[in-house]
Formats: sequence, C-alpha cells, structure tokens
Amino acid sequence: MKPRGPSVLASCLTGCLGGVILIVVAVIFSAQALSIFKGATTYSAPGAWSITVHDTGLVTVFADRSSATPVGPGNITVEAPSGSPVAVDSFAQNVSSTITLGSTTYTGVATFTASEAGVYHIHVAGASGKMLFLPGIGKKLASSALLSFAGIIIGGLLGLAGVVMLIVGISRRRQEPQPGSPPMQ
Repeated sequence: MKPRGPSVLASCLTGCLGGVILIVVAVIFSAQALSIFKGATTYSAPGAWSITVHDTGLVTVFADRSSATPVGPGNITVEAPSGSPVAVDSFAQNVSSTITLGSTTYTGVATFTASEAGVYHIHVAGASGKMLFLPGIGKKLASSALLSFAGIIIGGLLGLAGVVMLIVGISRRRQEPQPGSPPMQ
C-alpha cells in the first residue's frame, strides 16, 4: 500500500505561506519605489539650484512637458562640487519614463553622471516648467528589485510546492482502498 500523501492542511499552509511572501514582497517593493519619489523636491525653471548627491552615479532629470517652452537637456548646465562642468545627456532614446506627483506628470528628459558625492549646482535657462532631480534612482530601484526577485522566487516555489503537495495528497487518498472493500489482486 502506498503511503498517504501530504495532508491537506500542510499543503494549504505551504501554499498560503508562498502567497503571503509574494504579497509582502509586492508591498515592500511598492513602498520603496514610492519613497524614492515622495521626498523629491520640485523646482521651477528657469532658475539656478544646488542639489546634494550622496552617492555617485546617474542623476535623472524629470520635467513637466506641458509648458510652452519645456525643459530639455540643452537648457540644463551642471557644475560638480569640484567646480568642473558636468555633461548633460538626453534621457535614454526610445524610453519613456513618467512620474506623476499630485496633479503634475513629469517625464524623463535628461541625465548626468555624478562622479563624486557633494553639492551640484544646476542652472536652467531658456525653458520653463516644474522639474525634479532624482539621484541614484536606477541603483535604488535595481537593488530593491533584486531583493524582490529573490522573494518572488521563494514565494513562488513555496506556492508551487503547496499545490503539488495538495495534488499528490488527494491523488494518493483516492487510490487508497476504502474500508470494507475487497483488496485488489
């Protein structure tokens, strides 16, 4: 006689644990992504500002494109903490990235690389509209996504194991001889 398979309770608990892990990972990733944008300071162009960059890497410039003269990479000049000019590049071609904060939708328009931590001086001329500068957005989202990916794998495998355990348990119980039935020959 084949041994009975996993209990329905153990199967359901394993599957539910996987589901709970997936939900927790989704909530944590969403909260981390929102925290990146929630603390962002808006600026109104034209103007000059100083922003503090804590980590080296890419700084993404988002702008409200609804202005009659929207901000583009050609309108932005950046000076590093050391005083040297920093090259401002167009936002990645063929990529559209938007952020909506309140009633304003911002579109990625330019990037520059912060080669050192410190205060960067930014000047915008010849354009108008609201702007956001988000340092290290790629690194922050990538590290959060990597941790989320690990959670998704673990949660998914536990959920799958729960389903397999349930199927095996049910199929083995169906194959068991019922009490009072003649043994199979």
